[in-house]
Amino acid sequence: MTGTLAQVCEWYLNPDDCICMLSTDGSLLRSQTAFCCKKLGYKTMNSICGVDRKNRQLFKDCCKGLNQESVIGHCR
Repeated sequence: MTGTLAQVCEWYLNPDDCICMLSTDGSLLRSQTAFCCKKLGYKTMNSICGVDRKNRQLFKDCCKGLNQESVIGHCR
């Protein structure tokens, strides 16, 4: 397996958890998640950001705003 494929589905989200991920294969993007988490004043735990429900869209917008191909924000 390639490095990217090996990362697929290595994450599980609890309610109000958010990540930045690749829309093409579901890979968790750790550095992008950490950046957006910190930008909103939160801390990551195991590369996942716990976000207040009212700020979920802001987190998703941050991931998309990174202007990296196929990067989206995903929250549960």
